[in-house]
Amino acid sequence: MIPDEFLEEVARRFGYLADATRLRVHSALHEHGEASVGQLAELSGVPLPSFSQHLNRLATGGILGRGREGTSIIYWIAESTVSELRDLVCGRLAAK
Repeated sequence: MIPDEFLEEVARRFGYLADATRLRVHSALHEHGEASVGQLAELSGVPLPSFSQHLNRLATGGILGRGREGTSIIYWIAESTVSELRDLVCGRLAAK
């Protein structure tokens, strides 16, 4: 049996992804590799005012990594299994 603590962590991780905007951000990074905040907003089509909130949630959850490059903050995918999970779910939906 899977321990409750583990299931709580899994539920928390799914919670970070339970938003279409965050999935758009993740997909943009999956296609383009690392990118700055401005680049990511443009690639994903998300308006900047709400964008940093989504990036912070994904980074806090360990799904995205971030670092400073000069005056820019750069994001990248830190948890590759999320890409695999996204591809699996999207592939199953597309096959219907």
